[in-house]
Amino acid sequence: MATAITMATGTTMATDISPVALATAALGLVIALLVLKRIVPPAAVRVLPGPDQAHWLYGHEWDVYRHPAGRLWNAWSRSYGAVFRYRNAFFNGWTIAVADPAAARAILQNDGVAFHKPPFNRATNERLLGRGVIWAEGQDHRHQRRLLSPAFSNSSIKAVSGAFYRTAEDIKDAWHALLDGTGDDVVNVAEFMSSAALDVIGAAGFEHDFKAVRSATAEARSVTDGLAAALGAPPSFKIFASLTLAKAFPTIFNHAPLKAIRNQRASKAAIDKVARGVLSRVEAQGASEGKSVLSILLAERAKGSGLDDRQILDNISTMITAGHETTGITLSFVLYELARHPDIQARVRAELVTHSPTLEQLQDGAAPLLDAVIKEILRLYPANIRIIRRAERDTAVPLAFPLQTSKGTLNSIVIPGNTDVVLPITAINRLESCWGADADAFRPDRWLDDGSIPEAVKHLPGGYDHIFTFISGPRACLGMRFALAEMRVILSTLLTNFSFTPDSERPLDIVSPTQIMLRAQDAERGVYGVPLVIRRLD
Repeated sequence: MATAITMATGTTMATDISPVALATAALGLVIALLVLKRIVPPAAVRVLPGPDQAHWLYGHEWDVYRHPAGRLWNAWSRSYGAVFRYRNAFFNGWTIAVADPAAARAILQNDGVAFHKPPFNRATNERLLGRGVIWAEGQDHRHQRRLLSPAFSNSSIKAVSGAFYRTAEDIKDAWHALLDGTGDDVVNVAEFMSSAALDVIGAAGFEHDFKAVRSATAEARSVTDGLAAALGAPPSFKIFASLTLAKAFPTIFNHAPLKAIRNQRASKAAIDKVARGVLSRVEAQGASEGKSVLSILLAERAKGSGLDDRQILDNISTMITAGHETTGITLSFVLYELARHPDIQARVRAELVTHSPTLEQLQDGAAPLLDAVIKEILRLYPANIRIIRRAERDTAVPLAFPLQTSKGTLNSIVIPGNTDVVLPITAINRLESCWGADADAFRPDRWLDDGSIPEAVKHLPGGYDHIFTFISGPRACLGMRFALAEMRVILSTLLTNFSFTPDSERPLDIVSPTQIMLRAQDAERGVYGVPLVIRRLD
């Protein structure tokens, strides 16, 4: 196509610009404008404090990923305040991090109304868990939660508590067998705690014996190995790139043959196979009239008001993945910190030996130091490191702590519609403005000494003593009381039969390979998990 270009002298020069060149230039301009729109923050985001000097392609997300889990969120909350912004990778806009108690509470109270899980987050949940209660939104979520809630009542927990004790005895027997003839040995307690939690959720949740601790059956290994690959592989740039591309471009990369995505699908497939077998067996034999999750769901289905088969299977998958992994991780870190603090370990053991509490007594606070240790681990090592929501529309939220910004001091902020919000559990649980200067310290006595819990802590959102790990609001953790009872029983058995010491003077690195759940590692030694020296007590 001939185009006339008039020069400054008034003369005209003819040049040929092909249609392909014009189309390419136009496409380049459109892409540039789209990228610009995604990397230039809206005014309400731009006014917020936050880190500068983002990588041109990876934004600040690569820095968040490559540091120990939650460390940058914690550091930024102390540098910039309890609300800050950072740029996402692959030109995917901005994230507002909210560690402010009042703002976090407002977001959770409006969960499902002004805030929802963003599409990439729901896609991840569906890959790993299916369309169970964690994936569901709105009326579907309320319906599933209502049907599941009776299985986690105090009476139901008491009815299935035999599973806690049997599993604790299985661990004790397995460790005694390991120690025969040696007296002590190095054991990766993370693997045992994961297997133990799987056995508990199998027996108490759907009347199934995985035999994960006793004999590590092929079925149990298919679950634990699959989850290890999906959630616990050593952190790497490949995992980071795969998951952030799926986040930035979900339509394309959620279905791409990326290893991290394949591992998540493979884990779900392995668990689905187990779930189908469990459901078929129980349906053939007839569900018991007990208090297991599955028996309650099948009883509701028989009334015509329950979940369909797909929803039941997906909730079995949800319990196996979310229920057992989180408890296993927490138990591992309890033993890790007690190994590093032998004086506290000895005090907990003395408390348990002196009182020999029953489940009812444990639930009623008969072992206050043990409870304090569990609380401190839940605070410092939340198994799930963050919550993600997306604002449906421009939404104002209040602040507990005034925020210093380029526009002055703010007592509330506006979260623009279609903006992602991360609630960094690790940072909320370690806010120095609430917990004090020793917020990072493992100090269980803070829960026992009168006046040691600052007044500001009482304003933190959280389902368990203001600890944000179980979150709060309409999506608070259903299994909180179940998990606490399970941990109390297992720890009571282990701490009165074994002692624990570190296998190295080097502290473990706390990482989150998929930015979902915590893991421990010492990459220099090639150690993944929580290796401890265990000794039989006389």
